[in-house]
Formats: sequence, structure tokens, C-alpha cells
Amino acid sequence: MKENFLPGYTLFLIKTDMEELIAQLKVFLGKRVRTIGIKGLAEINIIVAENENAAALSAELQQYVAEIVDANSLAKINVISPDSSVTDSFSLNQ
Repeated sequence: MKENFLPGYTLFLIKTDMEELIAQLKVFLGKRVRTIGIKGLAEINIIVAENENAAALSAELQQYVAEIVDANSLAKINVISPDSSVTDSFSLNQ
């Protein structure tokens, strides 16, 4: 049976979930990052602060995210070094 849904409502839920995830990431990462923002519908950019090891932060972040999101969560997280190069990129449902 096909479910009825409203596309606008679905987008609202995705945006709300992304905003909630970003709020949790901001608390977890604190001053270790310069900014955290939504890049697309289900994509987050995290720009690492100066003097932080982006690779180590990404590894720690992947463990943390696995604990706070369920298996059905869909989003891509890009960890970006202070010099604007993408250090790591991973999906939540991996």
C-alpha cells in the first residue's frame, strides 16, 4: 500500500532533523570547529578550527554520530580543514 505524504512536510521534517543534529554537533564539538552548517538538503559541512587535527576530529565525530543517530538517518557530513580542503566525508547510514 502506498503511503500518502506531503512533500513540503517531508522537507520540513528533514530540515528539522538536520537542525537538531547540527545543534547536537555544536555542543559535542564546541570550539574545536569554526562553523557547522547545512550545505544541501541532507549534507552538513563542518569547518575545523585552526590548530585542530581534522583527521582525528573526523574519527571521533564518526564514533559519536553512530551513537546518536538511528540506522535510518540519511545525511552526509563533510569535515573541512581550516585551509578549506575536504579532509573526510562520510554518510550517517554507513
